[in-house]
Amino acid sequence: MLYAATRSTMKLEFGTGIIKEELFGTVEADVTLVGYKKHLEHQSSNAPLTAAEEELKYIKQNEVRTDVHIDSKHQTMKGLQFPISDEAAHKIIDFLQDKLTYVQLKLDISGESIELADSGNVSTKELPSKVPVETARYHLFTFKHTHEGDFLHSKVFIYSMPGYKCPIKERMLYSSCKGPFVAQLEQQLNLQLEKKLEIDDPNELTEEYLYDELHPKKNIATMKFDKPQGPQKRVIQDIEVSSGECEAPDQTVRTDVHIDSKHQTMKGLQFPISDEAAHKIIDFLQDKLTYVQLKLDISGESIELADSGNVSTKELPSKVPVETARYHLFTFKHTHEGDFLHSKVFIYSMPGYKCPIKERMLYSSCKGPFVAQLEQQLNLQLEKKLEIDDPNELTEEFLYDELHPKKNIATMKFDKPQGPQKRGPRKLLKNTE
Repeated sequence: MLYAATRSTMKLEFGTGIIKEELFGTVEADVTLVGYKKHLEHQSSNAPLTAAEEELKYIKQNEVRTDVHIDSKHQTMKGLQFPISDEAAHKIIDFLQDKLTYVQLKLDISGESIELADSGNVSTKELPSKVPVETARYHLFTFKHTHEGDFLHSKVFIYSMPGYKCPIKERMLYSSCKGPFVAQLEQQLNLQLEKKLEIDDPNELTEEYLYDELHPKKNIATMKFDKPQGPQKRVIQDIEVSSGECEAPDQTVRTDVHIDSKHQTMKGLQFPISDEAAHKIIDFLQDKLTYVQLKLDISGESIELADSGNVSTKELPSKVPVETARYHLFTFKHTHEGDFLHSKVFIYSMPGYKCPIKERMLYSSCKGPFVAQLEQQLNLQLEKKLEIDDPNELTEEFLYDELHPKKNIATMKFDKPQGPQKRGPRKLLKNTE
């Protein structure tokens, strides 16, 4: 008992990583070289099995090491793999060779196989009517469309599952068989699937939906969360302590301050720009539009399009809402010093306390990052950024004066006050007493 109880302690003290084998013996011959070789032979030998166990082991080895073909059936941790019936296989090959544009497949749960449900030449408009609404299915469809001037035949795999209308066993089997079935199509049949989709409603399968899935639009605006910065151009003041008094050096914060300067310690909130709004901003940048109005979708946390078009300066005040905040982009066409100019202006309209406090805070916080996004990512050159609380301020004279402020000829100077005129120099007499 003492030897058995102290064995683990001795191994830990000696170092378990150095010990390669553990040998147990009851007689002296068990711990000799001959006994060690018999121990190694015993470790490498097969387990003693009965004839039935040997046959079962042979069957399992043959199931695992079978050459994969269209009728093979394997079960792994990745899912269930049902064999494809001959009829379904022939239709899939016809689909691969562009003889068919649509093949629908179903699971034969009792027979544990994948069977043909439907096939033919189906257009995109007819596709939703082919999808069952009460049972799951696999679909192969060739989506014919034009992209960037090229006519494409894109092969798509669609897995339709109408929610909880199917029994739970059917949902589990379709979900488990999907991965191995798609791998079988791609690896064994060399079917190049450009997109794999999952839907629960046949009405989703519109031409616009398939096109967007195959060629997703690039979102110009991406939400970024930057680390908050401290105050700009902050100067750390050193405090000198002497004789129990604190004296601060004569230092000032050297920040450029002018009438339009605005400093903010936090960068604010950056909401993504919706695709529709981004397209209209690009049209505004290319002078296809003269006016774009944008609003915040507070629930969706995005910047959406509110209005756009070709608006004159006289029509501009009527476009500004009087009860909610908005961002505006406007091209102010005018003449200055003989030149006809197209000045692009950003206007932030906030009708005072008519808006809820949350809306005022969000519009104010999003303004800075949104303007930076326009200037840095879209290269939109904004000649002026304005803030108004009354639409009637947006007159032609107001915009002109903001873009071309008048130079004040007379500047105020503070001179040293002069003493009385014709006053002689003062003489200081020193008293010697």
